[in-house]
Amino acid sequence: MAARLHLAKQTVKNYVSSTLQKLGFASRAELFASPFGAQYHDVVHRLVPAGVC
Repeated sequence: MAARLHLAKQTVKNYVSSTLQKLGFASRAELFASPFGAQYHDVVHRLVPAGVC
């Protein structure tokens, strides 16, 4: 994702972490365990590979 956006990996990690925090989730795992995250798991997983945040 970082390469596609021409951003540093840490910048993407920060954006993902910030977005999760604003949504009230501590991690991607917590997001995907929720009803909201379950329906978007495949889309988000393609955009943000495991280990990014």
